[in-house]
Amino acid sequence: MAGLGSGDAQLVAKRIVLLAVIAVLSACSASPESVLDDYAQRVARVLNVELDAEQSLDPLPKLRIQDNHIEVHATQINLLDFLRLSSCELSRVIGQRNSSLGKLALPSQRLHMERDFLLLGPVCVQQLAQTQPELAETLASALVAKRAERMDSWWNAWFTGHEWQSLISPATQPVPIAPASADNLDVALQVFDYLLQQGNRWQGQQFGYDDTEMELQQQQWLLSEAIGQWLQSQRLLTRVNNQVAELLEYRTNVKSLCLVGRSTPAADILNNVFYKYYAGVLQPYMSRVDRFGTAIMLDLNAVRTLVPVPDAYLTWLQQVSVERDKLTRSHQRHVKAWQGILSQCGLMPTGANGASHLSDN
Repeated sequence: MAGLGSGDAQLVAKRIVLLAVIAVLSACSASPESVLDDYAQRVARVLNVELDAEQSLDPLPKLRIQDNHIEVHATQINLLDFLRLSSCELSRVIGQRNSSLGKLALPSQRLHMERDFLLLGPVCVQQLAQTQPELAETLASALVAKRAERMDSWWNAWFTGHEWQSLISPATQPVPIAPASADNLDVALQVFDYLLQQGNRWQGQQFGYDDTEMELQQQQWLLSEAIGQWLQSQRLLTRVNNQVAELLEYRTNVKSLCLVGRSTPAADILNNVFYKYYAGVLQPYMSRVDRFGTAIMLDLNAVRTLVPVPDAYLTWLQQVSVERDKLTRSHQRHVKAWQGILSQCGLMPTGANGASHLSDN
């Protein structure tokens, strides 16, 4: 809006804020899919162009638990040796592992037992060294093997349980338009902070941690479904970006909405849609989804520095990265399309408040 005085610019800025607040409040209780569909339909009506409502959604990346498991070798201690370990506290851990409940233990519970073995084993070796040197040697060999596979055990505890499966499940709803006070996205990232810190300690053979704290952290994953929500939101945003960009490109390049840089009544209505629905709802939502995407991709890749991950995980991570790239490209196209039609109609925003809405960064 070139040529606006300072007073007019302030009025425009207030108008942007007011429209954005109204749009956000009305969108808070609606589902993301309905809000994004409403945005696309409004643009289509103003431009008098039929919306490609049949544009399909790409299937979401999937990763099965059984494909994400790393094989860990069981410690072989025969019954006679086990009975000879009775003087060591380690015998309790081995007995727990070999019980019917131990064999059915969840991945996180198995890590607790591995931790106890690694912490109590050296003490037991020292106790047995003088009286039962052969058994001490057998136990010492078992400890060497467990230390060598410690990161595999850690991986299985975090990435083969129901908590992980819930976190990445595609059978979930997208990220809500309005964040809750305890945002699932933030919670998921906090859990990743915890597990990466724990993983680094395990890599350095610092095995101590609190069972209850770890279980609580994993419970947050179970409840959040954050990565699944993020993936759902990404593909919905990719679709609406491309849908609206197609409409705007058509009225810019094929059937011009405005001539010689002059606005029209339809262009003024479209400008309202831009501020109220794009700047007021879509852009903040996309920014939130994108911020989580940047952070979670760093975390998902950081895990690879701690353990040689399964091929299935690498394949899934590559698919996730491809979906993220699709969103980035669709966003850039969407922004460029808005820039084109608003410039054609002499309605291109100027100044910090306006230009920021049409940044593709």
